[in-house]
Amino acid sequence: MKPILTIAIALSLAACAMQPQGRTVDRLPFNEAEYAALPKSGTGVLRGQLFAKQRGGGVVKGAGSEIILNPVTSLSLQWYDEARRGNLMSEPDPRYVAAGRTTKADAEGRFEFRNVPPGDYFINGAVSWEVPGLGVQGGRAVERVKVQNGETPDVILALYTPTHNTTRSGGFFFVLTHPLRRV
Repeated sequence: MKPILTIAIALSLAACAMQPQGRTVDRLPFNEAEYAALPKSGTGVLRGQLFAKQRGGGVVKGAGSEIILNPVTSLSLQWYDEARRGNLMSEPDPRYVAAGRTTKADAEGRFEFRNVPPGDYFINGAVSWEVPGLGVQGGRAVERVKVQNGETPDVILALYTPTHNTTRSGGFFFVLTHPLRRV
């Protein structure tokens, strides 16, 4: 009886340690009135850096990574909540994509957005690297930021391996369990 109980406990613990693959969730319908009400111009500047800190202490910079800035709306809140659960989203409405902005990080993983209208935004970027024998490692970092005219908030988009403290205000990261795709 004891060996069976030991095996059952071991299998239960292994199942808890596995990361769920997630499911594909249908996006909410595009709300034209919600997006029409967003400010269209501004003088805010948003800059920051994307990087990952590996278990062994190494740092991988997000050189050349696409950085995405989306206004906080019902659609982006849905994406944020579902991504935290490990779920994928169905393809976005082209109007949702058009409402966001993108830029590329430089060789140090630094990025900047200029003339950002005031408001709340989700900013995110992915960084990955390959480990021989293990495949692609990395993930996507997300932060929620507030932009105001004439101000320049500095954002750190950082991935930390699960052995580090991952409690962070306003953001999260997720580890790659499927190929990266635009959010």
